[in-house]
Amino acid sequence: MSSLMTSLMTSLMTSLMTSLMSSLIRCAAEGGAVPVKLAVVGAGPAGMTAAIYAARAGLKPVVVAPSMGGQLMSKGVNVENYPGIFEASGGDIVRLMKKQV
Repeated sequence: MSSLMTSLMTSLMTSLMTSLMSSLIRCAAEGGAVPVKLAVVGAGPAGMTAAIYAARAGLKPVVVAPSMGGQLMSKGVNVENYPGIFEASGGDIVRLMKKQV
């Protein structure tokens, strides 16, 4: 998959997860039922972002992914097109995300 396609897919997944989390937060604010645990499938940038948003919303995210850490970690190349990251390996970025989660 090209880096442009990967970036587009990551942006799309992040947007979808952000929208889902906003809906859950809105539901909770209106007194609706909110799940206590949330399964996040994948440990790439979109999955880590979803887990961060879930934790911030008071949920208990459980990340389900291979132990190696998703596509970004396994590429073994430097990433120069991720917001806030000037240059780092995919593994470095995934480690930073896991630390934040």
